[in-house]
Formats: sequence, C-alpha cells, structure tokens
Amino acid sequence: MELSASVVMLATGSLLPVVVAALTKGHGSNRVKQALAAGLSAVGAALVSKVTTGEAVPLNGETLGYAGTAFLAAVLSYSNLYKPRDINTRVLPGFGIGRADPSATATSAATPASSAAAGSGMMGSTLDLAAPVNPFA
Repeated sequence: MELSASVVMLATGSLLPVVVAALTKGHGSNRVKQALAAGLSAVGAALVSKVTTGEAVPLNGETLGYAGTAFLAAVLSYSNLYKPRDINTRVLPGFGIGRADPSATATSAATPASSAAAGSGMMGSTLDLAAPVNPFA
C-alpha cells in the first residue's frame, strides 16, 4: 500500500498539536507554539520531499505546499479536536520550552490543608478548563 505525500502530511499535521503540547509548557507563549508548529511542519515537508524525490530537499512550491498542508491540518485539528479537550494542560504541562509559570510557585508554596480548604481537589491542584491556551491564536 502506497500513501501519497499529501495524505502523510495531513496525518502528520493532525498530530502536531500533541507534539507541540509535549515540547512546550502549557502556559507558554502562543508565538513560541506557533513557530514550533510551523518549524515542525517545514521539517516534515522536507522529509516527505526527500523521501518522494530521493534527491536533495527541493525548496519549491510542492515542498511549501506540503508544509502548508501540515500546518493547516495542525491548526484545524487543534481548534476542533484538541482545544476542546484542553491538550495544553494535559500533555506534560510543566515540561519544555517556555518560562516558569508564576502561578505554579504560588500554588506549590500553599499547604495541602489550605489547598483543600480552597476546594482545589484531592491533589491540591486545579485544572482550569475555562481558559485553555491556544498556540495557534
């Protein structure tokens, strides 16, 4: 079975939000997340072009189209699939690129008793589903 390059780029692009969420902090800058998604789209397009042509990576309209396809798939899959499930705070939220979350130091200094009294849950932390981070805004 042989897959076309466009299908591979659509599939790759639809998984990019997961990779970006894993490589950046949940509260990280939207610009950093956008740049990382665009860069990963370009790398994926270069790899697909290399595999399909067997030559050096051509910088032409076809390669740029592959990168655009992957980035568009990433934006659409994030907006419609991953954002409603708050992927940025569920996939390694404290790991990766980005500066430390200032609110994390304030909540980590709180005692478990004060966290429980505040109604923050069993583990002393809360998950704010009302304000997800959009890396493609």
